[in-house]
Amino acid sequence: MSRPRLLDLFCGAGGCSVGYHRAGFDVVGVDHRPQPNYPFEFHQADALTYPPTGFDAIHASPPCQGYLNLTRANEAMGREHTHTDLISATRALLVEAGLPYVIENVPDALRHLHDPIRLCGSSFGLAVRRHRLFECSFPVMSSPCAHHLHNKEKFWTGWRPNGEARLAKVVQVYGNAGGKHEWPAAMGIDWMTDDELSEAIPPAYCEHVGSYLLAAIHHKREEAA
Repeated sequence: MSRPRLLDLFCGAGGCSVGYHRAGFDVVGVDHRPQPNYPFEFHQADALTYPPTGFDAIHASPPCQGYLNLTRANEAMGREHTHTDLISATRALLVEAGLPYVIENVPDALRHLHDPIRLCGSSFGLAVRRHRLFECSFPVMSSPCAHHLHNKEKFWTGWRPNGEARLAKVVQVYGNAGGKHEWPAAMGIDWMTDDELSEAIPPAYCEHVGSYLLAAIHHKREEAA
């Protein structure tokens, strides 16, 4: 049986794409920015207008900046931002396509997503938490956090309000956090730059989701046979 084809919208450097590939998909990525490190077929285009023709499923990771607590805090202080709510527009596109779909975003986007599951790096034995939500149009079992697996403060981080150094229980993969040499192993990613890693999703998350998606597609094919 041929591998199903998955369209990864807002693909970035391909953390999600690699997870789906490991689950059994051939993946094509779309992003409006160049992605020289993306590991599969890539098209630089507007994710909301790219045609989903010839695909069996779609994953989308709309930019999350508009949903972050920091953004809402800035709004409360009267600071303007230009981040657009793209989840609703993305969902409308995916529903219209009529294919199984996944929408991924940050925990602060909870109220914008429909019955999402939450995944954590600790669930997959990774020394990073990076909680993310996944709205899926097919049944998926969540994988509970396992924060207890990392209970010793041993990873250096330089992020503190006054600049003082401290140790953390997990690797801090963002901004100017310390220990950047720890980032690739913590994320399960070895092909990205530091900036790309700071925005990426560990492939283990979408390998998990992709296993359920693959089963749903195979079941649909069997019913149609």
